[in-house]
Amino acid sequence: MSKALRLNRVKTACVLIALVLFFPGLVSSDSIGNTPQKCVSLKEGQLCTQRIVIEWAALNRGDYCVFTDRLAEPLSCWEASLNGQLRVIYKDNVDWVFTLRPKGQEIVLATSTMSIAWVYKNRRRSSGWRTFWKLF
Repeated sequence: MSKALRLNRVKTACVLIALVLFFPGLVSSDSIGNTPQKCVSLKEGQLCTQRIVIEWAALNRGDYCVFTDRLAEPLSCWEASLNGQLRVIYKDNVDWVFTLRPKGQEIVLATSTMSIAWVYKNRRRSSGWRTFWKLF
């Protein structure tokens, strides 16, 4: 191997090491995501219904499960997989957090959130006089 080729490989290795050390976000990792990421209902507190597609990917082949913070049991599990997809119907008035975990373990590998938003928020107006007059 020529000296120039060895020097080129050393430079490439140094650049890769620098990228990993200084920009860890660029390195692939386990991931989970949901589409859409937001459910919009008309009024605050009203149930929002939305079909969600949850997709995940792992660096290593293995047994994985997708959970939500609303249930103790997994939404779905896969064996000897690198990625997966599931469809869920979201019907709630609070945010849901989805997590990817190795099957049978509490380790959270990745998270994603289904947020809820409202067009109109509840605004409580002072009804002091109204309550006062209802007494008579």
